[in-house]
Amino acid sequence: MLTGKLILLWLFSNLRTVRESKARFAVLLNWLLGERRCACAALLLLVTDGYRGASVPISTLRRWAYEIQSTFLTPHAALKLTHADEQMANDIDHILLHEYEKEEILRNVFRKARQKAKEELTQQLEEFQVKRQVGLGTLYGPDDAVLHTASVDKAQEQVIVERITLQLLRGLAAPDCATDARAALLAAVVCACTALGARCVIKLQLQLQLQLQLQLQLQLQLQLQLQLQLQLQLQLQLQLQLQLQLQLQL
Repeated sequence: MLTGKLILLWLFSNLRTVRESKARFAVLLNWLLGERRCACAALLLLVTDGYRGASVPISTLRRWAYEIQSTFLTPHAALKLTHADEQMANDIDHILLHEYEKEEILRNVFRKARQKAKEELTQQLEEFQVKRQVGLGTLYGPDDAVLHTASVDKAQEQVIVERITLQLLRGLAAPDCATDARAALLAAVVCACTALGARCVIKLQLQLQLQLQLQLQLQLQLQLQLQLQLQLQLQLQLQLQLQLQLQLQL
């Protein structure tokens, strides 16, 4: 039986331990984003997890690979991986141009990038452990006992993942934070949450679609109101012109 102190150390002891639990990975991602730290490494790992295991045609894999590369690995990528270099991007380009028909190679096209991401995330995990040891871990997830239970209770793990990912997505989807960089981050987090098995992603996407429809309806209503105001102004101008003409005739 693990004591409280041992649980504290074990839950986030290394990256492999964290990656074994979707709940723990969600907590780590929540800390990175909540502390406004670079979450590119964590997001790249999760997104490429989903990419490698996706049951889709090669043409779709290739298209996704280009999207992942442009998001994380090109010189001007919105979420550029810290240690991504030109050679890495060139190697990926070569595969996507000349070897994309070899499915195994295509699925592992981000092998070097994933290794760099793991190295960066390992360093960030050490910082998170320090935060946890001074009692700040529960700011970004449930207490250690709940996380420990979630290691064997998949239902509990799902509850934790849903709660954290929904909070993340709602924060990123706030309309007052709409920028190109935020849109890229939101798209990456949506993919990452999907890789974590979050069902709330579909619900939130539906909510966002409804919000968009409502916004479009409001825009149409505003346009109609403006048109009515213009028509009223024209009518008033015509009335004034008629009154002036009558006065001149008198």
